[in-house]
Amino acid sequence: MRSQDDLDGFAGAGEDNGELVCRCLELLLATISAEQANVVRRMDVNGERIGSVAGTLGISLNEVSERRRRGRQALKLRVEEMRLCDK
Repeated sequence: MRSQDDLDGFAGAGEDNGELVCRCLELLLATISAEQANVVRRMDVNGERIGSVAGTLGISLNEVSERRRRGRQALKLRVEEMRLCDK
């Protein structure tokens, strides 16, 4: 795992690590399906509840869970492919 000092070295001038992580996450989300990215963003980033997501998308709770699972799996593969994080 990377230390905080390692992360500080990645941040640009005037940019905190939170902003850097958000930018990186958005870039990674753009590499997976829009449906999966939408669910992952809403639930894992914004903290929205599964029922709310299902209701606004007009899909079942099971479908929301499946999109979230597939999206997380795809993000994990992207990170591993890029070799950004130690296993």
